[in-house]
Amino acid sequence: MQSVHGARERVVCARTALINHMHGLLGQHGLILPKARGGFLKRNGTTTLFAAMNVLDGTVIGRNMQHHRYQELVRFLNAIEREVPAGKTIHAVFDN
Repeated sequence: MQSVHGARERVVCARTALINHMHGLLGQHGLILPKARGGFLKRNGTTTLFAAMNVLDGTVIGRNMQHHRYQELVRFLNAIEREVPAGKTIHAVFDN
């Protein structure tokens, strides 16, 4: 059981590092995401941000959409497929 906990901890650390890296890259492109204060974030309407990052060169494919439904995810995945050269392998990480 301890090995499962260790594996989960490593995944959480890797996920946090990736999210922090993506926040930094998005900030370089002028997209600043608000930080929650005290664990709560006041929302004035909601939006959905889809982002894909090329870890080799740091380029980001991003889409901001009004809804958080299956159709928007498919639209974003199609955009990635159009922009990524044929034959390249894509590793996907989804976080809700």
